[in-house]
Amino acid sequence: MSTFSPTPRLDELVSSILFDAAARLRAAADSYIRQETEALHQAARRLRFAEDHSAWAAILAESAAAHLPRTIVFALENRDLRVAAVHPNPSSPPPDPIPVASAPALAEAVTSAEPVAALRIPSELGPTLAAWLTSTAAPNSIALAPADPIPGRDREGAIPGRFTAFPIEAYGRIAALLYAEDSQPADAPRLELLADLAGAMLDRRAARASGNNLVSLAILPPPPPRPAWEDLPPETKRIHLKAQRAARVLVATIRLYHEPLLEAGRSQKDIYQHLQPQIDAAREEYRAQYLNASPPVPDYFHLELLRTLANDDESLLGPAYPGPLV
Repeated sequence: MSTFSPTPRLDELVSSILFDAAARLRAAADSYIRQETEALHQAARRLRFAEDHSAWAAILAESAAAHLPRTIVFALENRDLRVAAVHPNPSSPPPDPIPVASAPALAEAVTSAEPVAALRIPSELGPTLAAWLTSTAAPNSIALAPADPIPGRDREGAIPGRFTAFPIEAYGRIAALLYAEDSQPADAPRLELLADLAGAMLDRRAARASGNNLVSLAILPPPPPRPAWEDLPPETKRIHLKAQRAARVLVATIRLYHEPLLEAGRSQKDIYQHLQPQIDAAREEYRAQYLNASPPVPDYFHLELLRTLANDDESLLGPAYPGPLV
């Protein structure tokens, strides 16, 4: 009686097949990353040069719609939402205005300033918005549930579609929402970064229009000791939160578009040397918009650079890194 044992030739064939499969997977992953990076880069450029708010909203809705059946950009005016752009174009005009309080999930995204995922049901969207979305169902989208008698299911037992609302911060407040229909958790990082980029582009346009993008060369006296966070007035807290978000966008953009240089810098413990043009440009943009503002804010850009790019290890930034701006 003999037992089967793989021959060296069979082992080599299996190894060759596995090696080829791994190479194909790596190539596919690299191609996908390049495509997504290029798409985000093009979206950022188009948002930057948008002629007006209507064009900005249309570009954002179109850019976010990749792989999704429908996206909507809501402008927030006082306590009302206005549909600024829809992709694809709806078959019927949207309701206008939509009170924020009538759409609980969207209201939560506005008040929390964080993305909110919810079921596409009237109790989350409000009856007015839910009725319009039902009448203008996007191709390939999951039908909107008419009610929610059973959590997570409609009256016929079907699981309703979902959506995620991403807040867009600009002008020191939540100025808009990006609604992404049937989005998955894997879509969230791309959409959140896109929302942050869109808000940053609005702030950048406003800063240029007012001349606040110019770096002041005046010699300022040493700043007074900073008060505790709980002692800051609400408006000052909003400025700090805006500066923190801007720092995250600047650093995330560097990481997104220059991952190979970042990895090389980490391995050689000289991130700044590898990414000096990108870091210097972002430092100056942060300095112009926030460190020269009144009241001044801490160097959140340095803290974000240290946390995100250097994994909280300052030695990875390298000896040439000039250190915090303040």
